[in-house]
Amino acid sequence: MKAFKTRIKLKDLRSIIDIPKDIISQEVEIIILSETISRKPVSVKRDRGKVGGILNRYADSSLVKNEKDNAWTKIIEDKHGLL
Repeated sequence: MKAFKTRIKLKDLRSIIDIPKDIISQEVEIIILSETISRKPVSVKRDRGKVGGILNRYADSSLVKNEKDNAWTKIIEDKHGLL
């Protein structure tokens, strides 16, 4: 196992990850441990045809007409004022 240890200002670390509010010191110590586990990578067989079937139960058929016509244009215009 390899380890890396460093000290960092808490305000800098809070800008990167979510730190509990009860930690109030100005500096904190970060320790990173690496495990060397030697095992075969797990291969996952993916069946691309099933994703649509799984998500089909969440589909709202009343919105399909909007998707086919101008969904992309409407989103860009509403969100960013473009087009």
